[in-house]
Amino acid sequence: MLDFNLNPLDEYRKKASFEWKKLKMLLHPEQYAKLQDVIMEKIYKYPEFRRGFCPESLDEKRRITQRQLNIIKESRILDREEILINLNKMPYLISMLTILAPDTCIKFNGSVDLFNNAILALGTEDQLHYVFDNKEGKINGTFCLTEIGHGTNTKGMQTTAVYDIENEEFVINSSCFEAAKCWAAGLSQTASHAIVFAQLIVKGEMKGLHGFIVPLRDPTSLIPYPGLTIGDMGEKTGLNGIDNGFLVFHNYRIPRKNLLSKTGGVTLKGDYITSFKDSKKKHGVSLGHLSIGRTYIVCTAAAYGIKALTIAVRYAAIRKQFGPNESEEVSIIEYQTHQHRLLPHLACAYAIRIFGDFILPSCCQFIFDSLFDSSDEHISERGMEIHSICCGAKPLASWSIRDVIQECREACGGHGYLKAAGIGDLRDNNDANCTFEGDNTVIIQQTSNWLLKFWPLVLKQSRISSPMSSVDFLTSATEILEYKWEIIDVEQLCSPNSKQLFTLSGTF
Repeated sequence: MLDFNLNPLDEYRKKASFEWKKLKMLLHPEQYAKLQDVIMEKIYKYPEFRRGFCPESLDEKRRITQRQLNIIKESRILDREEILINLNKMPYLISMLTILAPDTCIKFNGSVDLFNNAILALGTEDQLHYVFDNKEGKINGTFCLTEIGHGTNTKGMQTTAVYDIENEEFVINSSCFEAAKCWAAGLSQTASHAIVFAQLIVKGEMKGLHGFIVPLRDPTSLIPYPGLTIGDMGEKTGLNGIDNGFLVFHNYRIPRKNLLSKTGGVTLKGDYITSFKDSKKKHGVSLGHLSIGRTYIVCTAAAYGIKALTIAVRYAAIRKQFGPNESEEVSIIEYQTHQHRLLPHLACAYAIRIFGDFILPSCCQFIFDSLFDSSDEHISERGMEIHSICCGAKPLASWSIRDVIQECREACGGHGYLKAAGIGDLRDNNDANCTFEGDNTVIIQQTSNWLLKFWPLVLKQSRISSPMSSVDFLTSATEILEYKWEIIDVEQLCSPNSKQLFTLSGTF
């Protein structure tokens, strides 16, 4: 008779050389672990967060996702004020929500965080009521930056906003089909307001990319306003609970007060004013604000990878194949080949998770600091640095986790290919991370370009520093390049004194 009370993982759990609770406390400080438990207890009271076994239709997936988002807003499950007091909580909550409801987590990011943060960072005090209304569910926000013809190249955006002095309004137009805003989460069916980035034109002069608060639909009926064409992007490979849409403007008018004017504004008489003398620094502050989406990707990618590895490692512990004789089989986790397949990826997931715990609060802190003085040169430099770090971290995280999930799928054999295993969904959901918020191959070059600016200083042997100290090591670049790798075994590599095992090669 089968013993269904027997847990096949118990054998390996007893063999552990460390206490798993201590490891959890290292990654999740006790206060955050308790916070996650409290939130999970609240969330599971709602049937919308309990996954069924039957496949849902596209409309049903979207209904459930929007309902989950409404529950989070209405019940204040994610207390934003509490998070603002302690920004270090943010990564833990994002990771938890990613595992529980990935579609809702992404939609929350676009419709709440990106929308609200853009107003907080780039807007004025008179525009704060949009933040409160969005948080309370009176309106639904979305974030419109990407266009059909332009995504990563933000300076090339073709949507225009021309200031009409006589009527004190901006006239927004999509100059062509390529200028249509697209992929915005919630835009297709549920968003009533959007942050739209367009090329500001004042008195015939182009003033660069600026953000605008744009009403899209009646908040009650959700009927689009005249002058807008709104459509659906269609079914996707994954994350189909999100109603991604496209938006075309036809001489659509909004009031002058709807311009997010912290980095640059327009007077009643049509004069453009800005506290920035250098347009690059103004763009740098804006880029820093937009980088928060990429920090979210680092955290969500890590969460996907951790879940896939949890499935694959547990499977490897209970799946047995071959053995020293025909009557005895061995768990596949005992084989070195299988360890080599999974354990490097496990280390990778830990590293990405730990980095996400650092970079997301850092990015949030930058946004809050810039609320007080966005024209400060130090703030501008921090914005450029955060942008450059995130342009490197987002591709590294999403590509690495892509490989992690694929290896986990293959390591689980045919069982990993089953829909019920969940790995296929993780792979499809993470696949979007490689594309949105900038194509990986392109945006990683922005990190390279930023680093190359320091190379003349390296050659001059000048001291190099940055607000977050991410490039301070370049001060010793020429010395570092002269070191030669002399470590020959794992024991030396793991030694705290491994640096002493390098020798000067004398060549570059």
